[in-house]
Formats: sequence, C-alpha cells, structure tokens
Amino acid sequence: MIVAPSRHSVPPRMRFIFEAIVRLTDAVCAERLDDEYAQLCRALTAALCRKRPSPLRLVGLDAWACGVLYAIGFANFLFDRSQTPHMSKSTAAARAKSIRELFRMRQADPRWWRPSRLGENPLAWLIVVDGLVVDARTAPRELQQEALRLGLIPFMPGPPALHDEATRLADVGRRLEEVAGWCLHSPALTRLRRRARREFFGAADDRHIEYWAGTGDQNARQRRFVGWLMFAFRLPDGRRPAELAAEALYSSAEVAEVLDAVRRARYVLAIVRDTDGRQSTTLELEHERLKVHSSVWAQSLAVGAAVAAHLVPVGERAWVPGPGWLEWPVSIGPNMRRQLKQFQPDAIQVERLLQRNSRDEPEPASQDQPRDATLDAAVARMTAGAVAEGRSELVLGTDDWRNLVLQHMAGTDPYAFAREIVLRAGAVGNVDELNRWLALANNIWNATPQPDRGGKSANELMAQSPLPL
Repeated sequence: MIVAPSRHSVPPRMRFIFEAIVRLTDAVCAERLDDEYAQLCRALTAALCRKRPSPLRLVGLDAWACGVLYAIGFANFLFDRSQTPHMSKSTAAARAKSIRELFRMRQADPRWWRPSRLGENPLAWLIVVDGLVVDARTAPRELQQEALRLGLIPFMPGPPALHDEATRLADVGRRLEEVAGWCLHSPALTRLRRRARREFFGAADDRHIEYWAGTGDQNARQRRFVGWLMFAFRLPDGRRPAELAAEALYSSAEVAEVLDAVRRARYVLAIVRDTDGRQSTTLELEHERLKVHSSVWAQSLAVGAAVAAHLVPVGERAWVPGPGWLEWPVSIGPNMRRQLKQFQPDAIQVERLLQRNSRDEPEPASQDQPRDATLDAAVARMTAGAVAEGRSELVLGTDDWRNLVLQHMAGTDPYAFAREIVLRAGAVGNVDELNRWLALANNIWNATPQPDRGGKSANELMAQSPLPL
C-alpha cells in the first residue's frame, strides 16, 4: 500500500503555485473539515506539482483548489450526508476528474484516505495469502504481524473504538442477535423455554386462533416470542434469560455493559415522529422522544405509524430495536396519542390482541350493564375495551370524558350523547356490538359527578335510593 507523503517535496519553480493552492484548501479545511483533510490536500497538491508536465498553471488556481478538495472528498465519501464531516458537491468536478485520472484515484483509495479512518477502509486491509484474497483485520495475529513488516497493511488492527457511534451501534446489534440465539437454543433453558412459550402464546386457551393479517407467520411469532423471552420472562432466581446469556457469552470486560443494556431495555408502544430515510427514526411517546437507530425502520416505517418494540439503549440517548418489533396493525387516533403513556401494553397483551382479533368463537358479551362506583373506573373499563379493538376515538382521559358528559348534560337534545358515541365507535358488526359501546358510555355518564346534584353521580344517587334497582 502507498501512503500519501507527509513531507511535501515540491520543485522550486512550482513552490508559488503550491502555496497559493494550499492557502485556499487550508482555509476551507479549517472552516469546514479538519486537519486530516488539510494534510491530504497538501499531499495531493504537492504530487500535482511534481507531475511532468504539471497540469497546474497560475490561471484558475481557485478552481484547482476546488478540484483538489473535490478529489480528496470523492476518495473519502465526503459527499455522503451520513458522514461526519460532509460537504455538498461543487462546480469543480472537471478539475477533480483530471486529478483522479492523473493519479488513478478511486473511492476508498488508501493512498488518499484519512489516516484516522484507515481502520474501516476495506481496501487498506486486503492481502493475498496463497492466492486467496484475505481481509487482514480478521487474519491470525502472526499473519498480521508479517503483513505489517512487509508494508502490506498500515498498522496492526485492534478492537473497534467504542467511542465511535456507528461501531457501537453495530456492536450492540451483533450482541443482541447472539443473546437471542443463546436464549432460543441453549440447553440450559430447555425446560423453562417450554413453559415460557406456553405462557406467551396462551396454550391454556384451546380456542382456534387466526392471527391479524401479516402478524401470524411462524418467523414473526418466533421473533416476538424471543424478544419477550430475553427481556421480560423471569427465571426462578428473578433474572432475565438475556442476563444469563450475557454471563455465558461474554468476558468480564464486556458483560457489565451488556447487563446494563439488558436491564435498561424497555417495551414501548409509540408513534413514528420522523425518519431520515437512512438510519435513524424518532419515536414520540407523548412529550418523550426516542431516537432509534435502524436502517430497516428508517426505510420502511411511515411518519405517523405506531410501533410496539423492545428498545435497547446505546449510551444515554440512542436506542436500537430488539427482536420481534411490530408495526401496530390499527390506527391510533389523536386522543389516544396525547395520553399514550397510560395505555402501554406489555408484549403478552399485544400477542393476545393479535390472536383475539379474529377468534372463530368469540366469548359472548355479558348482558349485564356495567356499573362502576367511580368515573376513573368507568373510564378504565371503556379504555381497556377500546384499546383492545382499536377504537381510538373512544380512548379519552378522565377529564375529557367528564367535560364531554357535562357538555351533553347541559344540552337540550337527549340523544346527542348517544349519537356522538356511535360516531366515535365507527363501523360495528352488529347491533349487539353497538349496544356494548353504548353501555360502556352510559356507565361513564352515570359515574360522572353532577354539579347540580351536590357533586354526586347518578350511580351514587341510585345506590342511596330505597327503591329496588
């Protein structure tokens, strides 16, 4: 491998041109890039000065300076917005093309690559061993030492730098899959895994199950199960299987970091607020923002979609999705979004929702009219039913329901409240289903304290009545 020269040998007759160009490139690098780019631009300008004949002339030095920056940027993927730093393309493409052709420069060219990033440049590490092309970073230590002695690699490769965010994210993703594999296949968990599977999929319920469309294939169900098994299932000693896996798979230097991530993992139902379309997605959970790094999420989830997922922390502000994440199959309306933290399901509740959506033999609805003692209890009953069936417009907070009821109590149309409930419930399958939502709404009405009756609800007044009810 040829490394860009650190001492810039320039013919005397070209010294003035060299200094004029690097004065411009140094200024740009100081303002927008860094010292590594400045040194590479100086090395490339010196190499242009040494060319015979040199293409550099006193005329158009600013364009040549742009061309040098462009050529070095091209080699280092400077125009990729995901890189730090990065820049937009300039009008110096023609000059840069000439430079690239002179030096047969290509993208990721190790000769013109930033020294601090050589560890991630695959072209800097390719060597030939017995006719086979090998990445020296994965070769045995003895082979690496010999390659370094022969000048075939720039330095001895070491462990990845944990401060590099991209490296840390990739490392966490790799470890998640290793932990998932251990939890799913380790003989140490065979008996407990069978019990966990029965609990997760509800084996005690022998009714036929037909999963919600798109959620019932074997791989999807397996991934949801392993995510719950890793982070939520408890072993007899109180630990999670992922904690056991970490201790079995990693050295003492790594296990503390993995255990911390496992213990801080959380299961959320949240809304996609925005995405960069490449690597990052921001979730919204009321006023909380969660930045999740996943190319699959960024490229497949639409803004406004809802996601249920185990999130695993990377540092203090970033997250990656664990196995078994799910795009929520029903729309979540604005009222439910405002109070979404009150309606956070766990992974088993989500699985029951996916199973029960299309039960062939649904449980018959109770004919008894619900009667709760407090407004909070009546709202909780309505919310549980509405969330389970995706009736987002029926999900309101206690204060919102109180205001709605009092508004209709003050009106003159006795049927206005019922009509509003019908509109909020949306399409229903039959009259019995509609009656159920109206019964839940009437329960809220009857549990709402009425100012003109001493702050007592209809249910309280009925309880105090001497007449049989």
